[in-house]
Amino acid sequence: MTKINYIVVVIIAILSFTGCVITGPNGIPNGGAAIIVQEQVWLSGIKSNEDSYSSSFPKAEENEYLKVIKAGYWLANTQGKKSQLVYYFKVNIKKEFSNKKVWTKMTLSNPSNENKDIVYTHYLSSKDKYTGGTHATLSNVKLNKKYNMIIEVFSDENRTKLISKLNQTIISPVDNSSGCIKLNRELKQEKYGHLVDGTKILSLDHLIILCDKNKRVPNLNLQNTDLPDAEYWTKNLDSYYKIPKDWFVERRIENDASSIYITKDKFDKNEQFKIGFSLHYIKNCKNNLLQNPDKLIPSFYVKNKVTNLAFNMNRTIVHKPYTFKDNHLIGYGVTTKNDKYTMRSIALGDDINNVCLSLIFEAPNKDWKSVETVGHEIMSNHWKK
Repeated sequence: MTKINYIVVVIIAILSFTGCVITGPNGIPNGGAAIIVQEQVWLSGIKSNEDSYSSSFPKAEENEYLKVIKAGYWLANTQGKKSQLVYYFKVNIKKEFSNKKVWTKMTLSNPSNENKDIVYTHYLSSKDKYTGGTHATLSNVKLNKKYNMIIEVFSDENRTKLISKLNQTIISPVDNSSGCIKLNRELKQEKYGHLVDGTKILSLDHLIILCDKNKRVPNLNLQNTDLPDAEYWTKNLDSYYKIPKDWFVERRIENDASSIYITKDKFDKNEQFKIGFSLHYIKNCKNNLLQNPDKLIPSFYVKNKVTNLAFNMNRTIVHKPYTFKDNHLIGYGVTTKNDKYTMRSIALGDDINNVCLSLIFEAPNKDWKSVETVGHEIMSNHWKK
């Protein structure tokens, strides 16, 4: 690919894929997808008729006054973070207490510190029909581990005279000890099994929940790949790159455009290379690239142009397109090939800062399999730290 033409054409080499699932090779298991949690998802920690995966979990506890209705977790986007776990404990009051006012104490196992429980105190009036509460957010929750949710009701404000107590054991169907969400397999099958078709998404193992841990690459979960004798090179546009040994690096700045090339072979006399990565950063994107800058925005330009390119009869889609959003950035990714070259592309538009970025790794079709992992490693190490 020629350096001079890259800045003009590279940004349009993308196709969008909308919805709550991101698919694509970058950080997501090959043939897999990442689920964006848009609405909160209930993860029961007790046996529930509505959740078949919970059939072997502890039954809901009850006594003369109280009955557990829900005990477990909400999986939700909260406190500015994606895919967080929130404790939820709901207890119905079966029988009215003789006192007009009673005082409660809710004690929850603390996954982050087993020696320090999470405790909430409150009170109830004769009009209240349920009690319990939530706690956000949780970390270090372990899959299949037992935790306790305890509710106590007292007749005095000092909480010395106990009226009723329920100790509900739950089993966690979820794990976030790594910083990202891992679901019980039966739960994943029940909630998201319909997304697996054996072609676009190969199996449940190829389906992950999107999390903030991998924010260095927007909405992409970086897989560990070995690059022997790799060395680091920095710094351009607040980004870092992992460079395979003996590869070449070149920068070019021209007006509002800045480019980086990381290539296995040197540029030839026509300023072309066979195998390599390129990043292009364009400031003032609306005025530089859009024909009608007063009405159009970078993200619209990227989406519109790449859609047209993806339907080009001379190119074949290798991996299903995907889209993602990270703060101001809206991005699109796809891998395509023609009769000579395979190209993995990611393009991003920042409507707030009026910026367009594109990342591309390309190689001849005959060399693609041998360098695909290297290309993934380079592209996945690009992001602001």
